Amino acid sequence: GMIRFADGGALAADPGRTGEGVAARRARKGERVYIYGTGWGPFTPNVGTGVPGPANPMSRTTNVPVVTIGGARAEVALSILAGEGAGWYVASVLVPEGSASGAEVPVQVSVGGVDSNVVTMAIE
Repeated sequence: GMIRFADGGALAADPGRTGEGVAARRARKGERVYIYGTGWGPFTPNVGTGVPGPANPMSRTTNVPVVTIGGARAEVALSILAGEGAGWYVASVLVPEGSASGAEVPVQVSVGGVDSNVVTMAIE
């Protein structure tokens, strides 16, 4: 998965750990981030195979993901089929105040009882 900021630019990663020319910074607790992933299951309305998510109406996931960041459960504001490409989902979440801090804070998404692989993000 990929984690970026709601303003659309930088990745939520330690700047020293990304490739050259990749904008990155540490997230702040309480800040909104977008978590991208695949395989989050059904959505409605259905848009068909191989089609990115529409802007209006948005195709919302049937099951709201449970997101854990640094050992704390994150508030999920929105979970949709992403418009950036076919097969991608995106969840809008708030970095929990109770999450751990550091350069490699674990992030996991669970949808319908199925856990994703663990990825990391950087948090101040």
